[in-house]
Order: sequence, then C-alpha cells, then structure tokens
Amino acid sequence: MEHKFSTSTLYNTKEYSLFYKYRLRHSLRAANIVLAFVTIILLFSIFSILYLEFRHPPRIYNYIIMLIIIYIVILLVVLFFHSYPKILYKRYTLKTGYAFYKFYDEHYQVYSKDSDQTKDFYYSKINSVYETKTHFYFINSMIELTIIVKRECSDDLISFIKNLASSTTK
Repeated sequence: MEHKFSTSTLYNTKEYSLFYKYRLRHSLRAANIVLAFVTIILLFSIFSILYLEFRHPPRIYNYIIMLIIIYIVILLVVLFFHSYPKILYKRYTLKTGYAFYKFYDEHYQVYSKDSDQTKDFYYSKINSVYETKTHFYFINSMIELTIIVKRECSDDLISFIKNLASSTTK
C-alpha cells in the first residue's frame, strides 16, 4: 500500500516543552473556572461568618472556622498548581530521537529510528489533535503523543492534518 504523505520529527526536550507549555496553558482554563468557583464559596463563607459575628457577640470559633476555610482553599490551589505541571510533563515526556511518519487513508505509521520499531495509529482512535503556529500534536492515548513539525510538512500534508483535526474533535 502506497502512503499519501510522509514527514519526520526530531524528538527532543525543546519539542516536548513546547507541547507542555501549550497543553498547560489550555488546561489551566478549566483550573481557572474551578478556582473562581472555590473563590466564590470562600467569599460567601467569609461574609456569612462576618455577618453572624456582627449580629451576635464575638465568638472565637467563627475566626477559627474562617481561618480553616482560607487555609484549605489556599492549600488546594497551591497543590494543584504545584503538582499538575509535573504530572502533565511526566505523562508526555518520552525519549529523544528521530521519528518518521507515513500517512495512509485510514492510519498513519510511526517509525522510530532509535528503537527500530514501527507502530500504526488509526485516525479513528486519535483522542485529540492540537494545532499551534509551528506544530501539530496527536494525542493517541494517555501516554502516546505524536509531534509533527509544520516546517517539515508539505502544504498538502498540512491541509490533510487540518481536515483530520476537524473530524477528530471529541
């Protein structure tokens, strides 16, 4: 079977870090929504405690509850922003080396020069395709990432991948 397109990528720390930054930036949108929701709950809790404080004689446990709530929220935010980048980076970081790609009608094939292995990925199994100014990223599973550098692609391959990206949006 004859392939339609082919290209290659040099996998290195720079390529992974570009993906990492792109993915982290888009993942933090959801985190900001969660953070806004938690902030609203925190503010509501603080205003409720202060309202009760001024209506009734001062009680020390109101201050303790308020401090505990603030501590928990700050702890959750710090833990998330500290651990999430590390998890994301570990998930997608692989070995460095050259990878060669052949694109067919129903799948694409990756040949790794370093491990001397070939692996097929079917388009129907791709979880997501991300496009930046310089790269395409195929996420095939939780641990399999394909990085395609646009400058190494023909115009026909770029339009083929863009069509693929629009059809794999889940």
